[in-house]
Amino acid sequence: MFLAVCGYSSHTLRNYRRAIRLFREFIPHLSLREATWREIEAYKLGLMGGAACFSRKPLAPASVSASSHR
Repeated sequence: MFLAVCGYSSHTLRNYRRAIRLFREFIPHLSLREATWREIEAYKLGLMGGAACFSRKPLAPASVSASSHR
């Protein structure tokens, strides 16, 4: 619903959808409603270490911040 009503560009919406999809793949056993700060922090650590991203390479701090705040 958030993505449907926000007034962002098509590129921003695509990036938001991708970030949400990747996080959901990281927590396949939980719904987004069930995710807590622990899962978000684990995901951020995974992004920083490269384990949670498609490339398997650590992400820059700005990329981690963008990926985890969406």
